[in-house]
Amino acid sequence: MLILQSVARVAGKAFLKRILSEECIRSKVRDVGRMPSAKLPLQFLSMQKYVYSFQSAVGIFWIRPERDKSWGLYIGGEGILELLGYYGSAFAAADSVYTQSTGWDGWDQRKRIDAPETLLLWSRKLVK
Repeated sequence: MLILQSVARVAGKAFLKRILSEECIRSKVRDVGRMPSAKLPLQFLSMQKYVYSFQSAVGIFWIRPERDKSWGLYIGGEGILELLGYYGSAFAAADSVYTQSTGWDGWDQRKRIDAPETLLLWSRKLVK
């Protein structure tokens, strides 16, 4: 709802009413079958060139692009690298670390964490 209020302030209430009008919604629903397959915006494709890392108290979390355009979340420390799961985006993987929903009890069960709130605060390296 907050987003809609922001749009109304910037674009005007008439624009917002048009977007939310019943006729507009019906026309968008009719067009769904004819839409081309979704393509990733260029900014997300360029993200695939990076590996992200975050040094935590329990080891280093790594987020790296996989061959199938998903993102792998790993935990590493002392010569061991463990895959925690695959995600649709690097942001989703980073969010699972922040919200302690990685599926790894060594992290998810901790009472205090020091994880960044967003992927933008993780370290990143260019993949060669």
